Amino acid sequence: MNPEPAISLGSYALQVASAPLARLEGRVKKVVGQLVEVEGVHVAVGRELDVITPSGTVPLEVIGFRDERLLAAPLGPTAGISPGARVRPRLGETTAEVGDEVLGRVIDAFGRPLDGRPLVRSSGRAPLHAQPPAPFERRPIDRPLSTGVRALDAILPLAEGQRIGLFAGTGVGKSTLLGMMCRHADADVIVAALIGERGREVGDFVRNAIGPENMGRCVVVAATSDTPPLVRVRGALRATAIAEHFRKQGKRVLLVMDSVTRFAMALREASLAAGEPPLTKGYTPTVFAALPPLLERAGRDGGTGSITAVYTVLVEGDDLNDPSPTRCAASSTGTSCSRGSSPIAASTPRSTSSAASRGSRARSASVPISTPRRGCASCSPPTRTQRTSSRSAPTWRARTRASTRRARACL
Repeated sequence: MNPEPAISLGSYALQVASAPLARLEGRVKKVVGQLVEVEGVHVAVGRELDVITPSGTVPLEVIGFRDERLLAAPLGPTAGISPGARVRPRLGETTAEVGDEVLGRVIDAFGRPLDGRPLVRSSGRAPLHAQPPAPFERRPIDRPLSTGVRALDAILPLAEGQRIGLFAGTGVGKSTLLGMMCRHADADVIVAALIGERGREVGDFVRNAIGPENMGRCVVVAATSDTPPLVRVRGALRATAIAEHFRKQGKRVLLVMDSVTRFAMALREASLAAGEPPLTKGYTPTVFAALPPLLERAGRDGGTGSITAVYTVLVEGDDLNDPSPTRCAASSTGTSCSRGSSPIAASTPRSTSSAASRGSRARSASVPISTPRRGCASCSPPTRTQRTSSRSAPTWRARTRASTRRARACL
């Protein structure tokens, strides 16, 4: 018997490889403010969707689900989304372009250029949601980092791998201080994240604060205040992912973020729109759960690189007991209060090296305290009601002198 001829499947394999794949589709069922409900498609939380509109596509990010419906927040304008619009899930994990190609560039939260130059083409990719280094993989903080600002290096010295929070109200000079550090810091790479800033301030920061002569080692990720909440959140995540990539290459990275408070506010907007109950001053559990993983991604890992992070924290009304400053202070190795007395003191762990301990002592002595807080029972002078209700003038004068001495002691 003659053997049967072999059947070649090569042509069939080519046809299968070139055939279009069937994609799942859902439908838009409801749009209320910054929340879009999608039915008919099932994907995990954190995945991205595309809403097909007559003018193009509107990206969404899944933030939850309820009663067989996905709850998604828009990553762009919702204009054009109609009832029953088709929704397609995106393939693959959300990543960020990394590499030397991003140096000297100003990009948005999606990696698109804002400086008028061509699109960033990079073969390297890094996940936006990465895990922080394990506790025992972190090397000790034992090397100082020169910021180039003499006042900081003398009074508030930093070390490689530290996380510092600059706490202050509006108009105090946080952005100006960050610009000085970007110009003069002794770091290999500088990553600046401008979260929730006005569009005018982004150009001023790049042109004046950093300067064109220093952009060669800098990457600026900007998510302005006119963008949707989750776009601002993504800007902070992208900047952190870029800094992690350069740390893996053994470089000393300075990560500055202005501001982490607007990152928390953006998460609050998105989670409140999804129906999450608020806890304290409108902040939801999602905000408190997202801040520590973001801040913990900075620092040192098991390699030779490091990320020294400086986060600005907007203190509204000089209230340092606000939930956002309190949580940021708990997740940083050192804090700096720009004005106002505060129970939040500079705190560098005692288990670090001697250089970091010396920096902690200097930092504790350098926290300026301007005036006692309003309503302080121990050092505030008597009110008008207390003066008029006093039985005798000498008693009121004695109380005033005593309160003055206590106020000077607080200063």
